[in-house]
Amino acid sequence: MLTIGCVPTPGETPPSEEITPPPPGEVALPPTPEPTPEANFRLLISDDVNAIGDFESLVVTITSVGVHKAGEDGGWQLGFPPDTEELDLVPLQEENAQEIWDGTLPDGEYTMVFVYVSAVSGTLNNGDPVEVKLPSDKLHINTHFSIPEDSPVSFVFDLSVVAAGSEQSGIKYILKPVVGESGPNREFTEVRPERGRERERLRLELEGDIAPGETVTLVVTFEDEPVAGAEVEVNGEEIGTTEDDGTISFTIPEDVDELKIEVKLDELEGELEIEFSEAE
Repeated sequence: MLTIGCVPTPGETPPSEEITPPPPGEVALPPTPEPTPEANFRLLISDDVNAIGDFESLVVTITSVGVHKAGEDGGWQLGFPPDTEELDLVPLQEENAQEIWDGTLPDGEYTMVFVYVSAVSGTLNNGDPVEVKLPSDKLHINTHFSIPEDSPVSFVFDLSVVAAGSEQSGIKYILKPVVGESGPNREFTEVRPERGRERERLRLELEGDIAPGETVTLVVTFEDEPVAGAEVEVNGEEIGTTEDDGTISFTIPEDVDELKIEVKLDELEGELEIEFSEAE
């Protein structure tokens, strides 16, 4: 089920609930560019055919991706920057898909995947640039899926560019998600990204019961190796540095509705942001 604040494409199933994604920003749970044995969730982008045949290239800039985890207390939302910030949708037609993030998420039930798109740059087959509009900068899919303990999930987030209008009035292009081609059980053929477009960051992961008042352990790694001596801030306050195994434990304040963790070591840095939802 999909909601993006626009009229669904014919054949799509309307959503039964709508979850508002968190505001965009510098939020991070950064993984290494290549899939790792520890990763249990992969997010890939594909393109439904539609009007993509009009384009020589259609480059999408993605600033943030994330998920919403269900829970008895209302759950929480987790956002992070993608490994691949820009990708061309033209090579990603039909079953072709490109990974934009992989990493480790807590086991359990999830109800939404979202992608923030900051810019779309289109070039038609005749070489002319063309404006491609977005119904919203936050494109999200409301759907229920699980991440089991020992079964990695590959979630395909399908986008499509559609043409509206006529040659007389002017053709306008709109980019939006496609619910019927998105989800965790879609067949796909992976297209590898260009190495130059990947970014290197610290990977941040939280272990434990992620809830206000609970003690959790932050694990900081880089290229699958623990990072020792990294400075850690939680909601703007320094709490110390990571141990030799790349970990540091702390208690989440009881009176917060958002948790922001910032980690720095020399030129490397990473961020992790979590929003706690109130129980309904």
